Amino acid sequence: MDPICHTLVGTTLSFAGFRRWSPRATILLVLAANAPDVDIAAAAVGRNLEWRRGLTHAVPALMVWPFLLAALAAWWERRHGGEPRFWRLATMAAVGVASHPFLDYLNNYGLRWFMPMVDRWYYGDTLFIVDPWLYLVLGVGTWLSARRWRQGRPDATQPAGLALAVAAIYIGAMMAGTQWGRQLAARALLVPADALGLMVAPVPVDPVTRSFVLDAGERYRTGRIDLLTGRVSEGPAVPKGVGLTAALTELRRSREGAAFVRWSRLPVLIRDPARGTARVYDLRYSTGASPDCGRPRCGAGWAALDLTEPSSGSR
Repeated sequence: MDPICHTLVGTTLSFAGFRRWSPRATILLVLAANAPDVDIAAAAVGRNLEWRRGLTHAVPALMVWPFLLAALAAWWERRHGGEPRFWRLATMAAVGVASHPFLDYLNNYGLRWFMPMVDRWYYGDTLFIVDPWLYLVLGVGTWLSARRWRQGRPDATQPAGLALAVAAIYIGAMMAGTQWGRQLAARALLVPADALGLMVAPVPVDPVTRSFVLDAGERYRTGRIDLLTGRVSEGPAVPKGVGLTAALTELRRSREGAAFVRWSRLPVLIRDPARGTARVYDLRYSTGASPDCGRPRCGAGWAALDLTEPSSGSR
């Protein structure tokens, strides 16, 4: 998820009751809910796909983050005349930190739970990476609770607690929607519902629609699923491109290319024989704008890589 969502989760957790544990609970929980994203620094050094959603989000890091953050919070409280309770701080930090990879896993971007031991991506395919409905629920709950806290009301935690419950129900419903979407798509496309080559994922804003992509050998079949009517509408097929396998092999020879190939879930190759160039892009996040648009790397974006024209061969 995006930083706004993670921040709202940390703030809502605080106003749901953790503020009673520490006067600086909100700051700690917001930091904890965003802490794994320190790997954003990877983009500045050209290692975005190599490092992102890996080591700092993985299980080993989840066991370390709470103690680091709790130690920092305890030092800060002592510095300002407080009497910190380390284990309470560590518990809050653990809840905040755990929320981050859980939410990130629910996107179709993926998450690598077991880095550095296993460099493998796992996908929840449940929430779009920017979800305005979570913004609304968590934002309203936090705002109402914050107002009650200022008024000194004993029921101040209720709106935030209710917001967390509604958010959990919404996420559960979205999970169920994705599974139902897989059943509908599989039935329409005549494939098993658990087929590894079938991706059913959420779309922006609309919680009752899913998109699908099916790996059909030489091409990807794409379309939309209406969960309310059960209708599956197939869109245009996307050819993978002749020589895709050779292109992926070529990319693996470089550090950047190898990271891209590991991350890419739906790779597509487009070629420009006249210029001797080719582009591999991921169908989840790129349209693979033609490499012959007249500018270097035009339209490549972060979800595509250009390379020297691979030799003809198997796809």
